[in-house]
Amino acid sequence: MFNKSLMHKAGKTALLILSCSLFMGNEGCDSEEAIKRGRILRKSSSSLGISSSNIDLGDGINIPVEDVINGQYLTELQDSEYFASVDRLGGVQGLAANNKNMIKNTGMNFRPLSANNTAGECTNDLEEVILTGNATDFELGNEFGVSIGFGVGGVLGGIIDSADFNIKKMTMGLDMHAYQPLSGTHLTSAHHTGVKTDFGGGLGLNILGIKISPRAVFRRPVVDVIRDTLSKTLKKLGAELEAQELWSARVFEENDSHIIINAGSRHGLKKGDALYVSNMKYFWDGQPCKSRLNKQLNTQDRDNPVAKVIIETTPSSDVVVARVFEESGIDIQEGARVYILNLAGSQDPETDPLPDAPNPEEYVPKKKQRVDR
Repeated sequence: MFNKSLMHKAGKTALLILSCSLFMGNEGCDSEEAIKRGRILRKSSSSLGISSSNIDLGDGINIPVEDVINGQYLTELQDSEYFASVDRLGGVQGLAANNKNMIKNTGMNFRPLSANNTAGECTNDLEEVILTGNATDFELGNEFGVSIGFGVGGVLGGIIDSADFNIKKMTMGLDMHAYQPLSGTHLTSAHHTGVKTDFGGGLGLNILGIKISPRAVFRRPVVDVIRDTLSKTLKKLGAELEAQELWSARVFEENDSHIIINAGSRHGLKKGDALYVSNMKYFWDGQPCKSRLNKQLNTQDRDNPVAKVIIETTPSSDVVVARVFEESGIDIQEGARVYILNLAGSQDPETDPLPDAPNPEEYVPKKKQRVDR
């Protein structure tokens, strides 16, 4: 299936990653082998939203910065090339209508996965990452050097004594963080500061006779800065995760010849994509799904998977049925995941898909430290 060069590269990369995982704990390593793929698949994600201080100008005037940011956040998240925001499936009954129809049209019946006493049912329908963020700066400045808003040092102390406050400069700083579901383990973070200094003749905050109207921050130039900052921060965060971990999704149900995967066209899956299945071992503080998850490990790898599957129909938006074309005789268990075996139409077989490490931990360590080979 693979040429010797690719097998050598895969083995080399796998050994490096495994060495880091086994001997460096949470420390990472820096490989000269570039981790990249020709097509980026979007990770299933849920979000806790963006937190932010609001701007209190006194006299009952309050600019709802957090509401404005979150009003734009969902749009940027949906447009992200790295993340696909999804609701929990919670069973076939909870699938969107088009997903229900797609499964119904197969004419097949599906059943729950084999029991895994370390997993729990909650692991069958799980996003791969939880996102959150906070605005660190939000500053609106006028032509006289007066600013309103907040920064890392706290509230900005501009005094507004004019009938009009024309915005000439805007700054927005945003931190975003990615966490592992169930365990809350921090995976990576990203920051971006958006700055705009060209507001033409200035953007006035006085609207309809109100000296400074809270609704002014919903106007196009301000919203553009917010959306651009959100977009670029999400891109940085997604690129960090893409460089650290393998794309994965969950196996939802099965029958004797097919499985249902909780990812679809919105995640970038296409007809012809091949995936492999790995069972997982979960380590909880107490009872599965009712206590904190400490760690999850693959029990199979790319070379010895539970099964290999191929997508033979056009995926629905958030779910796809894939046919099993090779199996090991091991049951697919609750909490099983799928990883990329081969992406349809790949133009770079040397790096697409990313080689996997034997029994890799949940994520490749992210701190960079060179390892002698």
